[in-house]
Amino acid sequence: MEDQHILDIKNKINASISQNSYKGFVNDRGCIVVCTEMMSIIQVGKININPRRIFDVYITVMIEAVKLFFHADGTSGTITEVIQECIKGIGSLCRNADEYNQTYYFDSIIKSVQIRAFHDWPDYGYKLLRHAVCLINTQKQANRIFDVFSILGKMFDGKDYPDKFVIIHGIVERMEGKEAADKYLMENLHVVEIRMIAVDKLLAEGNYKLAEELCVEALRKTRRKYLNRPTIWAYYLEKIYTDTANKEKLIDIYYHNLFHGDMSYVKKLKELYLNEEAFISNG
Repeated sequence: MEDQHILDIKNKINASISQNSYKGFVNDRGCIVVCTEMMSIIQVGKININPRRIFDVYITVMIEAVKLFFHADGTSGTITEVIQECIKGIGSLCRNADEYNQTYYFDSIIKSVQIRAFHDWPDYGYKLLRHAVCLINTQKQANRIFDVFSILGKMFDGKDYPDKFVIIHGIVERMEGKEAADKYLMENLHVVEIRMIAVDKLLAEGNYKLAEELCVEALRKTRRKYLNRPTIWAYYLEKIYTDTANKEKLIDIYYHNLFHGDMSYVKKLKELYLNEEAFISNG
């Protein structure tokens, strides 16, 4: 039997949906009103000092928000904002969970991602499932996550969701250790999210040379795909060249980002050249 507090939340959301729908459909303006109500419920829920209570609020609101996609105009982006807020809150609670709450959070996530709403919107299911990884302590729990993969399925093009690779990497790291996890990363660099994890890890270790190689390789492969905006790899390279004081390559990447549509690099280039002139003058 559901907790009365959770039932009250569901009733409040359903009442808002009913008040802002016409013949069962919530238009764009009504969707904003409903999502504002959901955000309010989240903010009130954060006041509670009981982590499980807060967790239940996040899970409940997230599920109701995903269900809303079936009968609402979500072009305003407010449904996505609600879901992202819930995922963020759930992630924080999972990362800081004590032993008493770990199993409860894990079981709740596994149960939640199996409902029909996530069958139709599996990308959100995978994002929620990512936060269950830090709660895994046994192979049995890992297997429960693997079992959910078949329920959430693949993308429309038949490929696996990138988050699936991220989840598997996390499980490998927890169950088999760092060396096995690093091997998994290098074997799956074709997945953008995995390559990003690899680059972040290399930067944290100070291995700028290999991090640069991974970014340059990715930048070369995506050069034609992103003509109107810089890719994440260009921004990574900016950090690498800044940290390693490689001024020549830094200037090149500044121009690259500028020519790919990031106009903030006009100011950055100007500042860089002014600093260079000041250095020469003082010299």
